[in-house]
Amino acid sequence: MAILLHWNKDRASRRRVRLHRYADLVAAARNLGLPSHRHSDGAQAAMPTSEREWDIFFRAEEAVRLVNWIFLVDSSHAIFHHAPPKLTLSEMTGNFPCSDELFAAPHSFLQQQKSWHWAFPKLHSIAEGMSLLMRDSWTDELLAEFQHLGYQGFFILISGLHEIIFSAEATCSLAAVKPVVNRALTRWKLLWDLHTQDVPQDGSGRFGFYENAGEYWWLAKLFLDKGTPSTAEEGGKVFDQDSMEGVNDFVRRFVEMRME
Repeated sequence: MAILLHWNKDRASRRRVRLHRYADLVAAARNLGLPSHRHSDGAQAAMPTSEREWDIFFRAEEAVRLVNWIFLVDSSHAIFHHAPPKLTLSEMTGNFPCSDELFAAPHSFLQQQKSWHWAFPKLHSIAEGMSLLMRDSWTDELLAEFQHLGYQGFFILISGLHEIIFSAEATCSLAAVKPVVNRALTRWKLLWDLHTQDVPQDGSGRFGFYENAGEYWWLAKLFLDKGTPSTAEEGGKVFDQDSMEGVNDFVRRFVEMRME
C-alpha cells in the first residue's frame, strides 16, 4: 500500500508516505526482527515433508520477502529521491528470498529435490554479499558463493551498492572509498554477465523489474564517477527531494555514455 500511495501524482501525498508511513513500516519491521529473519536450521537443506513444516517454511519465507522488499523500496528512495536510507546494510543479516519459481510452484515442481536445492542462494545475507564484493581478494571460491542468486538477488545486491555510494557521498568520503566500490561494481557486473548467460532473458518478462539490474549497475557507475544528482541549496545538497526530475535530467545528460 505504501508503494502504491507513493506512486500517487500528488506531491504532498508522496512526501507523507516517504517521511512518515514508510518510516513507521521500517520501524515495525525492525521491531519484529525482520532484517535478521532467517529460515530455521536445515529448512533449506531438505524439502518439508508435512503440512506443518510447509506452513513454517512459507511463513518464514513471507517474512524474508517482506523485509527484502522494504529494503528495495528504501534503496529506491536513496537513488531517486536522495533520501537517507532507513535500513542499514549491516543489519540486513537475514536470508535472501528463495526463487520466485519455487515460491509460486505447483506441488509437482516441489517434488523435484534438485529444484529445491537450486532455489536458494548460497549467500547467507545481503550483508555477507556486500562484504564479499568489497573484499580485497577475489578468488574462484568467493565467486562460487554467489551461486543460485537469481535475478532478484542480483537486483538486491546492486541496490545495496547504491546505498554505499549514497552514504559515502553523504559523509564526504566518496573519494576515499571510490576504488573499493568501483572494484565491487566490476565484480557484480562479472557475476551478472555470467548469470544472464546461464539464465537469459526471453522477452516474457518473467523476471519482472529485476531484469533491469544491469541498468541499475550503469546508474551506480554514473553516480560513482560523476556524483549523485541533487539541487544546490545554500551551497549544499538537498536531501529527500519530492521530485525525481533531478535524477531524470542527470541520466538524460549521460544516456549516450558507454560504461566499461
